Amino acid sequence: MSFVDLFGDDLDAEPPPEPPEAHERPIWLGPPEGELGIAVPLALVLARSDRAVVALSHALAYSTGVSLQLVAHVEGLERRRAHLLFHEQHGGQFDDDELPDGFLRLGVELPDGRRASNLGRRRPFPPPDAAPPGPVLLQHGGGGGGTSGTSISLHPAYWLWPLPGSGTLRVYCEWPVAGIALSDAAVDADALVDAASRSTSLWEHPTADGPWTRSISTMSAFAASDSSDAPATGDEPTLAVSAAELRAVRESLQNALRALRRLSR
Repeated sequence: MSFVDLFGDDLDAEPPPEPPEAHERPIWLGPPEGELGIAVPLALVLARSDRAVVALSHALAYSTGVSLQLVAHVEGLERRRAHLLFHEQHGGQFDDDELPDGFLRLGVELPDGRRASNLGRRRPFPPPDAAPPGPVLLQHGGGGGGTSGTSISLHPAYWLWPLPGSGTLRVYCEWPVAGIALSDAAVDADALVDAASRSTSLWEHPTADGPWTRSISTMSAFAASDSSDAPATGDEPTLAVSAAELRAVRESLQNALRALRRLSR
């Protein structure tokens, strides 16, 4: 009996499952993951009525687009109407003639004349691996809102893609329930572009297991030891490699070794 006969049962075991495949969000669908946007103060009133106001608080500029942070407030509502107003913020999925009065309509016109709005049915979304033919304006979070019973405050955030070019970005709004007719205001797009150029990347290669930058000469050592904290040394060129990719290389080598051993029996 050989050593392999005694201890080699595990060589025929099924290989471990493949690591999960990482999926990156399309650049038009929201701010880039792993990027710290630059805040651009605006404090710009878009429209005002005798009991309501809609304003742009600030923008967060990223390398691929801009997040617009809004503030909207209306007073003098019946209590039932105030609570219904929160649900009506999903009204953009309807056609124009079906829009509820409580839906806060928002639109932008880029310096090159292209337009986008929060009316969801204006343009169908493309497949995940494709980009829309024009700009998009998507609600992507914000600070929620609150009510005192007869008034409400909203703090929505909207993602504008792509980053506007140099010139003037016009922002439009309309809010019938608040007595606000179609109104617009100008935003200096150059300030947004300048801020976007200073947006900071927090890591080089985001993956499901975390980002790692390692020198080429140390990759084999990481594949063998599965270590993730050994530093790169010297002035060697670097390569962004995730822990999952290193494990996949190691598992492939182990599977090849098992196959060679079975052939040599």
